[in-house]
Amino acid sequence: MGNYNLSISGLGTHSPHVADEEKTAGWAEVEARSLIARLLGAGHQVGEAILTHWPGTEHEVRENLLTGEKVATAAASEETPTTSTATEGGPAATLSTGETTTTAAPDAPAPASGEEPTA
Repeated sequence: MGNYNLSISGLGTHSPHVADEEKTAGWAEVEARSLIARLLGAGHQVGEAILTHWPGTEHEVRENLLTGEKVATAAASEETPTTSTATEGGPAATLSTGETTTTAAPDAPAPASGEEPTA
């Protein structure tokens, strides 16, 4: 048993401005919350679950999927301990159960077993 990080970048239906009760299956927020609920139900400890809407743009909103808090931000700093990344402007989600999340470049090779990933 140990820490792990799950990072998902995607493109699809999502919006921090639509009421949760109006969202149905298929919305990124709905599917991500379902995954988090399944992880918690299986005994995992989820330290953080952030969905970043429109990352890297002036419209960026970071949504905490555990608390429901939504924060409009300027483009996320790459120097924060936990970051969310995306490709081609798609939304990103980061689930982290460790103290620090490291996200490698999308085209970077996976580290060999036991090696630390590089950004």
